[in-house]
Amino acid sequence: MRAGIRLLTWLILMIIMMMVSACSDEEGQPVLVKSEEQADASEKKPVLVEKEAEEQDEDSEQEEMFLEFTLPSEQVVIDLNQVKILKHYLSAAEDRETEIDGMSITRVDIPDKDTIYLLEFSCREDNCSYLLLNQQEEGGSFLAADLAMFKSASISPENDLLLLLFQRKQPSIHEDITRDKMVIVDLTDMRRQKTLMDNGEPFKNEYNWPILSASWKNNQSLSVTLPDSEETDESLETWYESEQPTKTLELTIQ
Repeated sequence: MRAGIRLLTWLILMIIMMMVSACSDEEGQPVLVKSEEQADASEKKPVLVEKEAEEQDEDSEQEEMFLEFTLPSEQVVIDLNQVKILKHYLSAAEDRETEIDGMSITRVDIPDKDTIYLLEFSCREDNCSYLLLNQQEEGGSFLAADLAMFKSASISPENDLLLLLFQRKQPSIHEDITRDKMVIVDLTDMRRQKTLMDNGEPFKNEYNWPILSASWKNNQSLSVTLPDSEETDESLETWYESEQPTKTLELTIQ
């Protein structure tokens, strides 16, 4: 019974996140991530800091909320009032301290540009949500994945597109087989880019296949290697037990 209540609570939180994410993209909410170099800092658990804002007028007063992450070489401070999806998620959480303790943040370094960060949160067993954040005052945030695990990241040749790979495991197939999703984000406006195959059809990219490799050919095209198999559980099991033939697709970013 208690497990069922926890699952229902988690589902409600996920619905809230998706609704807020849609609103945030439409309103163009800015994101502020401040990074300060720390010479001798060691990694610590994230901390929520709440401050009462000075009253600007009789009708406007907003509490300041920050998430502080101390990494081995820097401190990253996220202004939750500028990241609405994360603020609403924490406001709706039954145990906010536990949710914050379970968060982690990963640097994604980009040549000649400010570092961006991938925030992992809302983890349940082997599934988490991922929020991409940048440091620009007029930048943005992007909910990159839900119910998944981060696999890898690579930057395009011109340093303006980010390729993220996420994976999901399914109990119905071998534990080494994952179904993956490729997310390409334009770092200028923090929006996802679509990909097309050679025949002009969209690439099926919603955890359909194991993506064995994905690499940039140039700034507008990718080379992706997949199992040479149907996407059903039975076909992927047969492929896994065989010599594992592969096929390579050339994808164009739309």
